[in-house]
Amino acid sequence: MKKNTGILVIIFIMIIGCSQNPKTKVECENPVSLGDIKICLPTIDGMTECHTNVFVKKRISESNPNKDSVLAYYLNDSTYKKVDKISEILYDDYFVIFSKSKSIGKKFVESDLNMMANLMEGSYIKENWDDIKKKVETNFDYLSVDTPILIDSYIPAKQVRTFVLLMKFLSDDNEWVQIIIMNLVQIQERFITAVYYKYYDTEETIRKAKAKNDYVLLKLIDMNK
Repeated sequence: MKKNTGILVIIFIMIIGCSQNPKTKVECENPVSLGDIKICLPTIDGMTECHTNVFVKKRISESNPNKDSVLAYYLNDSTYKKVDKISEILYDDYFVIFSKSKSIGKKFVESDLNMMANLMEGSYIKENWDDIKKKVETNFDYLSVDTPILIDSYIPAKQVRTFVLLMKFLSDDNEWVQIIIMNLVQIQERFITAVYYKYYDTEETIRKAKAKNDYVLLKLIDMNK
């Protein structure tokens, strides 16, 4: 009887040992270099990361006067089908993730993130969305061309500070308002910026844009813990 009990104890210990083996860390499928570290880029359903695409690189060069280091450029799959015309068409629903060249290699702590967030918030005209939404929904005359207004700011995660902007654009006979969601992000003691662009239509488009932005940012943070 004692012999059988001893065997059962050994088997039980073996089972417990197997069940407590640590999970193997999943390798990052899409790493990108940022100075001396690697950042893992998330896969986003319905979007294609394409910052190394020759047509996208040309587009980035045309719209990046500060020569920031672009780490990722996500187009929705519908726009990506027309990527060879990317410099000629109007499009929205895209993400750009970049780092200021002067920030590469420098380490940042949470207080630095807060300081940069305060500077960012103070650099825009701030409006209460509840006060202006009827004016904006009626027509776009309330907004000035190329002058963004800040309608919201919040913290979706400890390492992220988010700012929601509206800005009016004119091009030939086209007039539209863009939702620009700017995120200051601290990853591995480094500082990057992620921006989501979406055409404004109604208040609902702002809600959906914020939801998509937060989903992607939380995924980015989770993959770089």
